[in-house]
Amino acid sequence: MIKHIRSWGIVLLLLTAILSACRPETAQAISVGSLWDAPAENGQIDWAAASLLAGEANRGFELASQDAAFESLRFAEGNRQDDVQAAVRQLAEGQKDTPTAGPVLALLGATSNEATARAAALANFFNLPMIVPSASGDNLLPSNNLWAFQLSAPNSTYARYLLGTVLTAQALGGGAEDESAPVARIAILYEQNTYGENAAVAAAEAAMQQNLEITVYDRFPAENANPTLLRGLANAVIDADAHIVILISSDPAAARLLAQTFKNLLDPRAMPVLVGMAGGFTSQNFLSSPEAEGVTVLRQQMQAEGCPAEIQSLYAAQNYAAVKLLAYAVEEAPNLAADREQLSLASADGISAYREAVRDALKAASLNLPCLGQVAFDNAGQNKFARIELVTAENGAARVLSAEELVAAVKQRLAPSTAE
Repeated sequence: MIKHIRSWGIVLLLLTAILSACRPETAQAISVGSLWDAPAENGQIDWAAASLLAGEANRGFELASQDAAFESLRFAEGNRQDDVQAAVRQLAEGQKDTPTAGPVLALLGATSNEATARAAALANFFNLPMIVPSASGDNLLPSNNLWAFQLSAPNSTYARYLLGTVLTAQALGGGAEDESAPVARIAILYEQNTYGENAAVAAAEAAMQQNLEITVYDRFPAENANPTLLRGLANAVIDADAHIVILISSDPAAARLLAQTFKNLLDPRAMPVLVGMAGGFTSQNFLSSPEAEGVTVLRQQMQAEGCPAEIQSLYAAQNYAAVKLLAYAVEEAPNLAADREQLSLASADGISAYREAVRDALKAASLNLPCLGQVAFDNAGQNKFARIELVTAENGAARVLSAEELVAAVKQRLAPSTAE
């Protein structure tokens, strides 16, 4: 759910964690790597030029890092196709001429689905524990995964919640044997990249399991979506008389344009129910915009308890929680090590033992994390407690929407028009 690999480079953010409690031997400086899709020059990230989602994620990341007394060092790779491989190798093995560039104890990231999938495979190759804060693909982790942990909810979880829990045939007033009940018609519009295609397939599969009719299934460019093309897609949805439109975009700007396109073409009384499926729709940039009014957004459930007031978006919340989770694992690692004396950052064997202990701490973790709530991982590295909620925008702020409110809106759209 996320702006996917741009023409600018992938950035590596190195954290030097100064954690003194529960440390084997004497206090040691812990380096933790983080992958970001953002431009950098001379080792400094230009956050003003980064994607909107990367900027929101970084706010949560930096806030949690400050609380954990992390120091940060940034540097960048180029934008070749093998950037992720070069970056993760450097983080895993380090550079002789740059001691602060690795080797790292663990890895956070990445921003996009493509980069995350590559990094997760490499993390398993290098036996490097990794946390995925925000990427939402269903196949990000390798089938034989032992080292990566996906904190974020996958696309299939969003789709199953919307169409398997909330908008079921029974909830909409019919049932499998009720032929007189109206059948909801669904349109799915998605950005053309790995994220969009994965999310669209998840939504279509969930719709088919409910015997819902998919009237439009179409795509638009992930970069610089053309307003004329979007109007054409919206008109196709209108012609098909879809009741529900599932919109999939990792770009908040495209999310705003999609919503506004429908509003420009239709009277509110004839408007299908617009549902933004995570991604750019969960961003603060979208939810605080006028275009967000009336759009239902699926997002991973956020928890106010222990979450700083500065955290206003899901991306910030996920990255804040990810840093807290990793800080816990680093602190807990010595307690899980077979031999605490083996844990050392001064030798390859010591680093390997330390990484294994951090991995084991993540596997065993069952925590109530700030901003996200209960977190624990299954054997495949997926968050067992990734819950979904519905939100909408009112007066420039997100409001949690009940399932009953969404069902009522769809039922109203399904009802025969009294204007004819």
